Amino acid sequence: MIKEQKNLMEEQITLRRERAEKEKFKIKNTGKHPVYSEFKVVNPATGGDYKVAVRGFAAGDNYCSCPDFRKNTLGTCKHIEAVLLHLEKTVSRRRLDGKFVPRITEVYLHYANELTIRITFSEDAGARLKGLAHKFFSPGGVLKENMLGQFPEFMKEAEVIEDRVIIYGDVMDHVEKELDRKQGESEEEKYQRQLAKGTFGKGLLKAALYPYQKQGIIFAACRRRCILGDDMGLGKTI
Repeated sequence: MIKEQKNLMEEQITLRRERAEKEKFKIKNTGKHPVYSEFKVVNPATGGDYKVAVRGFAAGDNYCSCPDFRKNTLGTCKHIEAVLLHLEKTVSRRRLDGKFVPRITEVYLHYANELTIRITFSEDAGARLKGLAHKFFSPGGVLKENMLGQFPEFMKEAEVIEDRVIIYGDVMDHVEKELDRKQGESEEEKYQRQLAKGTFGKGLLKAALYPYQKQGIIFAACRRRCILGDDMGLGKTI
């Protein structure tokens, strides 16, 4: 199963690279570094206009504002691949082999394998910012698992520090989704306890529900999105 999933991911990444080669994107570096910068990518055929941030050459290193990148979990998209192809053709190998050091400290979502929130400091990042980050992030720059719920606190404290910090929009989308998921897990545990005591669902409906229907209600409500795959005639409608 894992091998099949890996093959499927490689196939989808290859497909996006092929599209990047075929489509005539217009690419403009809007930052100051020739490689590790932000790029504007325009598709003349559709009028699509996207922002790509380059931090490296491995899947998951980079960012794109397009819907496909947010949803595909591949860590890349055709716009990112187009920018990387453009850089390979127009920038010297010495530049490409350099290390990513942002002009402004960045907090971003890394998409490879599993989603992680990371921080990369600028060269002139001050001691106050690094001290604050030490509280929330591991030495490798990854947000500590137990600090997800406190991430808004990091944002608030970072605002009053002299150093500028860029926090990409997909970071907050991820934080909100994860906090909502954790809230759903907590609610599910609460309702399961009520179900064990026989108190769940009282007064919910006039009709009597089977135990598996009550389980289905808890599952569907607390998982936020799901597929209810019971067979016909088992009471999915109610």
